[in-house]
Amino acid sequence: MKKIIAFGASSSIHSINKKLATYAASCVPNAQATVLDLNDYEMPIFSVDRQNKDGFPQLVHDFKDLLMSADGIIISFAEHNSSYSAAFKNIFDWISRFDGDIWYSKPMLLLATNDGDRGAKTVLEQANNRIARKNPYDVPHFSLPNFSKTFDQNKGILDSKLEAQFQNLHLDLPWMPTTKDLIWRYLHKEWQEIKYFKDCEDLISQRLITLRMPWADGLEKERRMIIPDLSI
Repeated sequence: MKKIIAFGASSSIHSINKKLATYAASCVPNAQATVLDLNDYEMPIFSVDRQNKDGFPQLVHDFKDLLMSADGIIISFAEHNSSYSAAFKNIFDWISRFDGDIWYSKPMLLLATNDGDRGAKTVLEQANNRIARKNPYDVPHFSLPNFSKTFDQNKGILDSKLEAQFQNLHLDLPWMPTTKDLIWRYLHKEWQEIKYFKDCEDLISQRLITLRMPWADGLEKERRMIIPDLSI
């Protein structure tokens, strides 16, 4: 079963973006969703001086561990003055300094909503430009305008055209761990996860070859160099 990490990029206790992210996670078939609350990851305002003096807060490690453990990530962005909320931006600043691959090259779905006609499109475009740039997957994104009129917590998206657009995001795509994920899990001795490598190794190779990655043909050699024995 796929593990999905979802959250609204807002610290509001009544966050409509958290509601939208939760709904989107529930639409991913054969998945178990963990919905985060950014209030649980409130940290000192990021600065290089603070990082040099005190290092990374434990909450940075905790947040990054959750991202690494996921098979897919869903974020719905609140728009504050045409940009990220302060709560998300601070977390983003911390985790982006932690290592180079901020989201661990996970499959991601980006959303945004508010009660206006544009549906927080400005912040969504900003987030998509930043996050999708280095992601090996296509990163679908969706904006829901007029949240109070177009969404019901029990029924989901009420507008039929918007619901059709949402469903066309193809949430049934196989959100499969990447080779990097599997190697990381091996090195951290997560044996049950590595057994899964045997099941999806061929599928990974097929996907890389389909995408015509220049290093696809060397996948087996790379795997044998890093993981010489899977009989564990």
